[in-house]
Amino acid sequence: MFRKIQAVCLKVSSTLQTKPGSDFKIPLDSKTNEIEQKVEPHNDYFSTQFLLNFSILGTHVVSVEASVVDTSGIEWKTGPKTTVSVKSLEDPYSQQLRHQLQQQQTGPQPGPQRNIGPRQ
Repeated sequence: MFRKIQAVCLKVSSTLQTKPGSDFKIPLDSKTNEIEQKVEPHNDYFSTQFLLNFSILGTHVVSVEASVVDTSGIEWKTGPKTTVSVKSLEDPYSQQLRHQLQQQQTGPQPGPQRNIGPRQ
């Protein structure tokens, strides 16, 4: 029995594994991303792109799973399935803004004090 492939189905999901610091609560729905796309192959090749949101800093595990859909609409879990670890860091601009806001809230911090005396 031979089946003709109508589409390739790619499922991408990410899950937050660890985060630096526990100073705030994270809603459960923002810990995961799930996206699914079906693409039609041309000459046995296909291409697609995914844009995942890693707005919460920390380590995320991203899984990508491929399957095929035949002309009857039946999905065949053929694989492959792979996982990748992604570390989400704070960009320098956001970090600078956060430090400025913290300084405004706490007031100016005195710099290091030096004893200045006559030269000898």
